[in-house]
Amino acid sequence: MVREVIILSDLDLNILKFVKEEKFIKELVIEFQIDYLMMKLHLDRLIKINCVDVERFGTFKKIVINKCGEDILKLLWHRIAKLS
Repeated sequence: MVREVIILSDLDLNILKFVKEEKFIKELVIEFQIDYLMMKLHLDRLIKINCVDVERFGTFKKIVINKCGEDILKLLWHRIAKLS
Protein backbone atom coordinates (compact mmCIF):
# COMPACT_ATOMS: atom_id res chain seq x y z
CA MET A 1 0.00 0.00 0.00
CA VAL A 2 1.34 3.41 -0.96
CA ARG A 3 0.49 6.36 1.22
CA GLU A 4 0.31 9.87 -0.09
CA VAL A 5 2.18 12.50 1.90
CA ILE A 6 1.05 16.10 1.85
CA ILE A 7 3.22 18.68 3.54
CA LEU A 8 1.40 21.66 5.00
CA SER A 9 3.24 24.93 5.25
CA ASP A 10 2.81 27.43 8.04
CA LEU A 11 0.87 29.59 5.55
CA ASP A 12 -1.57 26.70 5.08
CA LEU A 13 -2.04 26.52 8.84
CA ASN A 14 -2.46 30.29 9.08
CA ILE A 15 -5.10 30.15 6.34
CA LEU A 16 -6.93 27.43 8.27
CA LYS A 17 -6.72 29.48 11.44
CA PHE A 18 -8.04 32.59 9.63
CA VAL A 19 -10.96 30.69 8.06
CA LYS A 20 -12.74 29.81 11.30
CA GLU A 21 -15.86 31.41 9.77
CA GLU A 22 -16.91 31.81 6.16
CA LYS A 23 -14.47 33.97 4.23
CA PHE A 24 -14.32 35.07 0.62
CA ILE A 25 -11.14 34.23 -1.25
CA LYS A 26 -10.62 37.96 -1.82
CA GLU A 27 -10.45 38.45 1.97
CA LEU A 28 -7.72 35.80 2.17
CA VAL A 29 -5.68 37.44 -0.57
CA ILE A 30 -5.89 40.82 1.18
CA GLU A 31 -5.11 39.40 4.64
CA PHE A 32 -2.04 37.41 3.58
CA GLN A 33 -0.90 39.84 0.86
CA ILE A 34 -0.26 37.20 -1.79
CA ASP A 35 -1.55 36.95 -5.33
CA TYR A 36 -4.44 34.75 -6.48
CA LEU A 37 -2.24 32.06 -8.05
CA MET A 38 -0.31 31.52 -4.83
CA MET A 39 -3.55 31.50 -2.83
CA LYS A 40 -5.00 28.94 -5.26
CA LEU A 41 -2.00 26.69 -4.71
CA HIS A 42 -2.49 26.73 -0.95
CA LEU A 43 -6.26 26.35 -1.15
CA ASP A 44 -5.96 23.44 -3.58
CA ARG A 45 -3.71 21.70 -1.09
CA LEU A 46 -6.25 22.25 1.71
CA ILE A 47 -9.12 21.10 -0.52
CA LYS A 48 -7.18 17.98 -1.53
CA ILE A 49 -6.94 16.81 2.07
CA ASN A 50 -10.61 17.73 2.66
CA CYS A 51 -10.14 20.24 5.46
CA VAL A 52 -12.04 23.11 3.82
CA ASP A 53 -15.30 23.29 1.91
CA VAL A 54 -15.75 25.65 -1.03
CA GLU A 55 -19.09 27.21 -1.94
CA ARG A 56 -19.38 28.91 -5.30
CA PHE A 57 -21.62 31.90 -5.98
CA GLY A 58 -21.05 32.80 -9.62
CA THR A 59 -17.55 34.21 -9.78
CA PHE A 60 -17.22 34.40 -5.99
CA LYS A 61 -16.07 31.55 -3.76
CA LYS A 62 -16.54 31.18 -0.03
CA ILE A 63 -14.22 29.02 2.03
CA VAL A 64 -15.41 27.26 5.20
CA ILE A 65 -13.31 25.09 7.50
CA ASN A 66 -14.86 21.68 8.23
CA LYS A 67 -14.44 19.10 11.01
CA CYS A 68 -11.31 17.56 9.49
CA GLY A 69 -9.73 21.00 9.18
CA GLU A 70 -10.54 21.83 12.79
CA ASP A 71 -8.95 18.55 13.92
CA ILE A 72 -5.79 19.18 11.88
CA LEU A 73 -5.55 22.73 13.17
CA LYS A 74 -6.04 21.67 16.78
CA LEU A 75 -3.48 18.87 16.50
CA LEU A 76 -0.77 20.82 14.68
CA TRP A 77 -1.09 24.08 16.65
CA HIS A 78 -0.93 22.06 19.86
CA ARG A 79 2.29 20.38 18.66
CA ILE A 80 3.82 23.69 17.57
CA ALA A 81 3.02 25.26 20.94
CA LYS A 82 4.82 22.41 22.72
CA LEU A 83 7.93 22.90 20.58
CA SER A 84 8.10 26.63 21.25
